[in-house]
Amino acid sequence: GFFMHTVGHNTVMVDGKRQADPRDPASDAGTLHAYAPDGRVRLIDVSAEGAYPGRVSQYRRTCLLVHAGGRDCYAVDLFRVAGGRQHDWILHGGRSRVSADWKPPPAEPGTLAGSDVPYGSFFDDIRFERERRGEIDYSRYEGSGFQFLENPRRAQPKGTYACTWRCEPSPLDPIELRIHCLADGEEAILCEGKPQRGSKIDSVPFLVRRRMGNNLQSAFLAVLEPCRKDPFIQEVKAGKKPLSLTVSHAYGTDEIEFDSDGVRV
Repeated sequence: GFFMHTVGHNTVMVDGKRQADPRDPASDAGTLHAYAPDGRVRLIDVSAEGAYPGRVSQYRRTCLLVHAGGRDCYAVDLFRVAGGRQHDWILHGGRSRVSADWKPPPAEPGTLAGSDVPYGSFFDDIRFERERRGEIDYSRYEGSGFQFLENPRRAQPKGTYACTWRCEPSPLDPIELRIHCLADGEEAILCEGKPQRGSKIDSVPFLVRRRMGNNLQSAFLAVLEPCRKDPFIQEVKAGKKPLSLTVSHAYGTDEIEFDSDGVRV
């Protein structure tokens, strides 16, 4: 149930609700705007407003894979959402330890759903509070699932901030994934969630980037840098134009600019 829910995926949740069932007639198949699988910069650009029918006017993700040099590549992720009052950009992975350069405070009690919401409580859908856990059909649950994310640590970092996932087990040859996030009036939340079924670990780290407001329009921009020992990206910063950024790395500097029609690197 948890991994079928939106909260168990690397995506954006709107208004604390799961995405529409793809079998729902109101949920369309989405649109492929661009696909370029070759060259130094590879691109895919898709949208699927039917994931939240009647709630969003834009739900579009653009991803780049950029060859920096040598054996090093990085990804750029832009997720644009328009509509609703709360947007949660969610990222998690497998067995790993996470650190952040913004020094997250101690964990809060309760869960991401609230300090007074215990683990597993269906606070936003009372239908499930009356059912026995082993007999629940989770496919009918349309709430947030935030009651399954524990130990939230919140901050409001400014500018560009980074989180690093150190993948395990690989003590002799550590593999890391650094996430460079370009903040835009957002709250950053680190928390812990369930691992995949059959895993030998108790939890995996989650990063939630949250933005709130009326008639909300968000553009979540991030650079994902895989590395083994020393990071090759030296700096990520916002560009002078909206939806633009500069990535400085060991091989040079890339200037990336997104617009409604595509991207320039």
